[in-house]
Amino acid sequence: MTYKVALILIIVGGFILILGMTLALKSMKPMYVNVIAGLIILIGSFFGLFGKQLQDQSSSEKTDKILTNITGGDSYCVFEVYFKPRSKQPIFMLRHVGSTPLKNVQVTIEDLARRLFLIEKIAKNDYSSPLVSEISDSTYYNIEYPSIYPSTILEIPIPVEIGQNDIRMRIWINLNNGRLFETIEVNNFREKNRTYKLELKRGDKVLEFKNH
Repeated sequence: MTYKVALILIIVGGFILILGMTLALKSMKPMYVNVIAGLIILIGSFFGLFGKQLQDQSSSEKTDKILTNITGGDSYCVFEVYFKPRSKQPIFMLRHVGSTPLKNVQVTIEDLARRLFLIEKIAKNDYSSPLVSEISDSTYYNIEYPSIYPSTILEIPIPVEIGQNDIRMRIWINLNNGRLFETIEVNNFREKNRTYKLELKRGDKVLEFKNH
């Protein structure tokens, strides 16, 4: 809309400027004609300059919008845990927050609680066992998405062991507008006294915090 207004003002200003110059260049002209012509030229110049300013402003806003879409603006993703009402089985989700699409999203998850559970169950807490290295490798998850759009919620399939009651994870989220670090801790998620703590940060800035 601003671009159209600017274009109209430039055209009107140009027309008025031409009219004024035509009157000023007549060979026979009284003084009042010169005054009128000068005013017309002045008004035409004003319309032209004002229209050009609006056009430049519109172009700048369009450029800023394009750059925001490329860089992701202030948008980010947060990793969350939900629970099925009856089974209490956890469901892991990645949720887009903001109004700008995110590109080249890379998520790395370190599943600390499942790792300790498997080390106790399979390696019998023997940290010298070669099984510990295998368990450690198997409790890192790497997920990539070419793009994630606003209002998108993606389910991430993460295994939960039978008998495992706690969730403790560290999450690194690489986006086209920066890197995020998140910690999430849920204790006794199968019980009524479940506790839930989540913190998501970009540098020193806290983007999300939950503790209940």
